[in-house]
Amino acid sequence: MIKSINKFCAIVILIPFLNTVCLAQDSIPSFPDIRLQNRSYIHFAPGADRIVLRDFATSPLFYRGYMASFTLGASRILPFRESELRLRAGAGYFEGVQSLRIYTYNVQFDHLWKVPKFSSQRLKTGLGFMADVTTFERRNLAFGNNNYGLDFLSTIFLTARSEFSIDRKSAKHVKFWFINYHLKPVQRDLRLQVAVSALNSSYRNGYNHLRGGAYPGTTLITDYELRAHSGFRLATNLAYTRHLRNGNGLRLAYIWDANSNPGVYEKLEVAQHTIQFTFLFRANN
Repeated sequence: MIKSINKFCAIVILIPFLNTVCLAQDSIPSFPDIRLQNRSYIHFAPGADRIVLRDFATSPLFYRGYMASFTLGASRILPFRESELRLRAGAGYFEGVQSLRIYTYNVQFDHLWKVPKFSSQRLKTGLGFMADVTTFERRNLAFGNNNYGLDFLSTIFLTARSEFSIDRKSAKHVKFWFINYHLKPVQRDLRLQVAVSALNSSYRNGYNHLRGGAYPGTTLITDYELRAHSGFRLATNLAYTRHLRNGNGLRLAYIWDANSNPGVYEKLEVAQHTIQFTFLFRANN
């Protein structure tokens, strides 16, 4: 009996609330779908990064820090393939050791082909590759003979991406209680890209700094070793894009990148968490 009363009360309360929320289709047509056209973009992307780094050549401790970054890029999107080139630079410091500065420089290129079998009108799936070259530079005079670190990391990834269209095709009127909202047609995408290393390489010191590495006055890359096929790297990119009526776009992305490079005394582990806001400027008509 009590359950029946509760159900009846819930229905009575919900009926007025549901009556106040109404969605009405508008006759205003949506603007043409620019995703069906060939597109070229110039990218400007400021970002905020969280870095976790452990260099066994220095210490088994994890160092965590923050970094500001900026990316300049260009992309070309065709119906069945797309490519993008990105140039990125960043600078920051580690927590609790503010004299320890970190700088990163990165060049990245990816190319994907559409997979029709796993694509539809709203879903676009692509497979391809991504090439990445990253340099980490670290400075801290308090570390003595280990006051400077310079690491060169390069990776060739196999990549997969799914992009889902979440457009609002036509204008809508929404009324909630006494407030009216007018929602215009909009084109939006939500995409997830996963990249797994097929070839991970590093060029860095082949010794433990604490056991007598390069001292001041020696060549910068003394006793560096090239490991052409070693370690593992994984990267993901989750992004929301809103396309504007003038052909430009805005994108908000969360990027995660983890890299492990082996060594006897000098194992290096780096993880980056990045929040990035991208301005997309249409470069063609």
